[in-house]
Amino acid sequence: MAMTVLVCDSVPVVRDGLKSLLSEAPDVTRVSATGNAVECLAMTRKSKPDVLITDLSPEGMDGIDFVHRVIRENAQKRDGRPGAVVFASDMTDRVIETLLRAGAITLLEKETGREMFSPR
Repeated sequence: MAMTVLVCDSVPVVRDGLKSLLSEAPDVTRVSATGNAVECLAMTRKSKPDVLITDLSPEGMDGIDFVHRVIRENAQKRDGRPGAVVFASDMTDRVIETLLRAGAITLLEKETGREMFSPR
């Protein structure tokens, strides 16, 4: 199943690395990337990605509020919502619970290795 992906991370090397890695995956048809939460919201509205990959520190907005807003806005505009994959270095119980309630489908620690994203 082909999918489109949007990456939002304020660190260029992380953002560009994920974009490059995912562009090589056979089931990914398009990868877009930004470091700014407001720009990401606009890109999400326009391109309606299947998956959003974001950290919890995008420029311009609190990460948890950002994830909640992206999911809520997309749920209103089409059937379903983008799968939100969130990664962070501080995964406290409160953060995990809040993100899952907001609708994140996967939570990863920043130390997650390449094997989690590589095609099998």
